[in-house]
Amino acid sequence: MEKIIVKPNGIICELTAITFKEDNVFISFCPSLDVSGYAETEQKALKSLELVIQETLDYCRKKKTLNKYLLQLGWVFKNKNNAISPNVLNRISNNDYLSNIIQSNHSILFNNGFKVSA
Repeated sequence: MEKIIVKPNGIICELTAITFKEDNVFISFCPSLDVSGYAETEQKALKSLELVIQETLDYCRKKKTLNKYLLQLGWVFKNKNNAISPNVLNRISNNDYLSNIIQSNHSILFNNGFKVSA
């Protein structure tokens, strides 16, 4: 289960990352936040995704729009500081581009429990 916990000193996330290769570039995508990173290797693509997630969450926290952003993506709040993601499989099936990639690409890496701190 994916989750985001907001603490006074930062945000802790456990997310799913999907990494695949397209046109000689590795792309890492986080369906529950609808963000991606890319690079020439799988590890660098995951690191790029981690940076994008950190920047996105930091920006939302500073602008005080984190709850609104997560609610728009289908997240549910258990309490003020603890959010649970929408079903990842539903997010994938509702994204035609990603569904096609997964159906046609045999070298896809799913990282469940991808941890990010922001």
